[in-house]
Amino acid sequence: MQQLTAADLRLALIISDDVISLKLPLPAGVAATNQWVKQFCALTGCHLLNHEWGADRYQAHLQCNNYRLLLCIEWLCEAIWLERAAGEPASLTEIVSALKAVDSSQNRK
Repeated sequence: MQQLTAADLRLALIISDDVISLKLPLPAGVAATNQWVKQFCALTGCHLLNHEWGADRYQAHLQCNNYRLLLCIEWLCEAIWLERAAGEPASLTEIVSALKAVDSSQNRK
């Protein structure tokens, strides 16, 4: 599996409709997905609250700074995206800015 980098992540976060798409290659398999989620959380300052697997999908509830998000990976439609968790009032633009800011501040250390 290719290492997820801060630069790749910054470029990959794209607001489309009511989700934040991540235009990145999908991880292949359970171990690669777990590693990818770990890297994503490390780069964004998110914390994994819980996750669940389906036949061709993975969903994780994340706490990212003050935001509650749902990370979705679906192999059938070959997509990765973030949604606001139920009741999350923040705008997608605000969330993307916050994710990129955490990433940038970590790169300066």
